[in-house]
Amino acid sequence: MKKSKEWINCDRTDCFTNREGKCPVLYDNDFHGKPCPFFKTELQIKEEEVYCLKRLKDKYEK
Repeated sequence: MKKSKEWINCDRTDCFTNREGKCPVLYDNDFHGKPCPFFKTELQIKEEEVYCLKRLKDKYEK
């Protein structure tokens, strides 16, 4: 069973996981001066989804 946690603050309002200034995915937002490794925009997620679905379709149509 997953432990409950409090969502951490997130200042990346363009991140697809951002929910009212909070991140429901990560447990910590200290990346030691580096950008968030999980950050993606809604557009990036949609583009990756299209790409992955095309690869799956191509694989199973053979």
